[in-house]
Amino acid sequence: MNRDSDHQRRLYPVVMYSTALAFGCMIASLEALRPSGTGFSFEVTFRTLIAFMLGGTIAFPFWRLILNGSNWSQRKLTIVGVSLVLLLLLLGVGAFLYPLRFVPKDKLPEIRTGLITAVFALSGVGLLLWGVKRFIDSDEKQEELRH
Repeated sequence: MNRDSDHQRRLYPVVMYSTALAFGCMIASLEALRPSGTGFSFEVTFRTLIAFMLGGTIAFPFWRLILNGSNWSQRKLTIVGVSLVLLLLLLGVGAFLYPLRFVPKDKLPEIRTGLITAVFALSGVGLLLWGVKRFIDSDEKQEELRH
């Protein structure tokens, strides 16, 4: 029994391909990163294209596990889902912080201030998205009760 609505099924490819595009860009930009006298620069090569394609393929198994997990027990699905999300989070944070190794030491305090500001801003956006999801879920539940 498939409990996903038609809207959700149409959203799945958007989520999968946008995640693949984001991971492809992230891995490609990390590959293109080169140290220079002022910090770092980007040098796009053929290896960058290969890194883009490999990075893009990371997202598909992740979403296949999440979206096809309806046959799993709730406990197993929760454990796998949380583990995968934490893995992606660590990969994203690591990729974000990786270029800091090329930054001169005298610039690090300014960067730290910017990173702390970004964490608070992104946390606020995350809370807003969570609130929107809760609102939409409650609206769907009320709609189901009416019919």
